[in-house]
Amino acid sequence: MPPGMSLREAARKAVVACVSDFAAKGARPRLALVSVTLPPRTTRPQVRQLASGLAGAASEFGMAFLGGDTNGGEGLSITVCAMGEAPRRVPRRSGARAGDIVMATGPFGHAAAGLAIATSRRRLAATVRFAAAARRALVRPTPPLRFCAGAAHLFTASMDSSDGLAATLWEIASQGRVRIEVDAAPVGGGVREFAAENGLDAMGLVLYGGEEYETVFACRASSRPALRRRAARLGVNLLEIGRVERGRGVYLADSGRRSRMRNAGWRHLSA
Repeated sequence: MPPGMSLREAARKAVVACVSDFAAKGARPRLALVSVTLPPRTTRPQVRQLASGLAGAASEFGMAFLGGDTNGGEGLSITVCAMGEAPRRVPRRSGARAGDIVMATGPFGHAAAGLAIATSRRRLAATVRFAAAARRALVRPTPPLRFCAGAAHLFTASMDSSDGLAATLWEIASQGRVRIEVDAAPVGGGVREFAAENGLDAMGLVLYGGEEYETVFACRASSRPALRRRAARLGVNLLEIGRVERGRGVYLADSGRRSRMRNAGWRHLSA
């Protein structure tokens, strides 16, 4: 939990972490179990905040909690296990083929900027509007559940982006044994200016920061019009970021330069 994040927001985000994976596969979460570990000094109002966050998320995403477990421990821990309904054809990570286009359901970099603002030892310069957008991306992300539920049958490969854009693209490229060329990095509004003013790496925030909970997917070029129409109806900021080619690796074109993207981001169980 970054500084300034409420218990209600933390509980909701624990649910979002599950919902985002469902969204990436076009599935709908229906039921969930939750296990909570509470520190000894947890107060009744704090418990109410956690319960409120879980209940609000269940209502928001059309889920019901079946039960779970409660324990005491040194630190707060919220663990959610969700179950739901998958579409007839679930898009894999390995389906991207040469000629496909690559899309993302929103911009990147705001969540990493929000974390930088919340944790920096120095006061980072940011407009009120940008700081608000960055905080919202960090503590209240919203996966594109409705969009993907009706669009995933058009995906050839897909993945949730919470580990970072670079890690997601590399996983899709590696699983499909293809090369991904990123022609238009999905840089969030104001991210470049925020980074420049504070001496930060804008592309580092966009590619490696993670926590966006967007869906990154490949699809046939012929599916582009249908996907854009659905995105427009639901208010999803669908961005075409690149293409799939024969070969290996992930490459980025930025500011007139083409370079091999680092395979970096969140690494589970890393030393």
